[in-house]
Amino acid sequence: MIIDLGGGTADISVHQKQTNNKLKELHQASGGPWGGTVVDDNFLIWLTDIFGRQIMDTFKKKEMEDYFGLLREFEIKKRSMDPESNQVITMRLPVSLTKLHEEIAHVTLDTKIDDKGLKEFVQLRNEKMRVHPSIVRTWFDVPIINLKSHVKDVLLKENMEKVEMIFLVGGFSESKYVQKSIKDAFPRKKVIIPDDAGLVMLKGAVCFGYTPNTISSRIMPFSYGLHTSQEYDKVQHAGATVKKLGGVKKAADLFDVIIHAGTRVEIGKTIRKGPYKPNNPVKTVLDIYRTKEENPKYINDPGCIRVGRLNISHPGGKSLDDNTLSVDFTFGDAELVVTAENIKKKKLYSTCIDYVG
Repeated sequence: MIIDLGGGTADISVHQKQTNNKLKELHQASGGPWGGTVVDDNFLIWLTDIFGRQIMDTFKKKEMEDYFGLLREFEIKKRSMDPESNQVITMRLPVSLTKLHEEIAHVTLDTKIDDKGLKEFVQLRNEKMRVHPSIVRTWFDVPIINLKSHVKDVLLKENMEKVEMIFLVGGFSESKYVQKSIKDAFPRKKVIIPDDAGLVMLKGAVCFGYTPNTISSRIMPFSYGLHTSQEYDKVQHAGATVKKLGGVKKAADLFDVIIHAGTRVEIGKTIRKGPYKPNNPVKTVLDIYRTKEENPKYINDPGCIRVGRLNISHPGGKSLDDNTLSVDFTFGDAELVVTAENIKKKKLYSTCIDYVG
């Protein structure tokens, strides 16, 4: 299992190394908004609660250099915080921030801290703020709790008992607090934090660019399909949009599934669908849709989005049957290649879609 902890998100993937040194994906990529910037946001919310919204907004707007300097210092503290230490965390407060407070607020910082019941947890001395570790831990709680819960859910899935190692990578993984939290939560797994964990994903992306055939199969994170229509059946197509095409009532917004979310697909595999008879004698528009739902029915269901379109021109032919199409879906390393063929004329049309992201 690889847990990529970046700034905004945590991305989790699970692979099994095969005898030919290729990687077989065991679970589709997943994750959530549990990256390091969540801790930054919690810190700023806490600071704003003490100084006040007006002062913090003015500080950010008029003293931008000091504002980002404060965030850089916090980033260093965030990575080095020892989860087992009871020592206070000391941060320098910019002079510009304390001056703004003197100019705008009508009480001292010490009074504000006392009024909020934080006197035993926060001290101000010589332009420095000392914060008790119990306060700092609350800034980490939400992303860490959500991350551990999600990882536990993934490990309870079928075939996940094979997972022996957890790799922590990404900038947020360099936090000692994060490292200990993951190790404590999964004591039976070998947790590995490589050197320069913040750069590992970048290096891996470069290596993958040179050897894209490293992955032998993937688990589809989405269902993919075509926007199609069928002759309307009031039982089968309850809730569908009904249109008259060529004098025939048709359900016009169907999601014709090519592959279902959660399906394993070998890299290079091609799925052929069709034949499709066009509704228009001179052109056909093929819209490709995706959704996280395993069994979608209509393209206008919540979560369905169009990810590609093929515009196919086929003038001529004595009937619509003369321009019947077949459609191939080829699953590459990171792209889905959709190719439509005019069966009679042997003419090809194609487009590429990123199906990993």
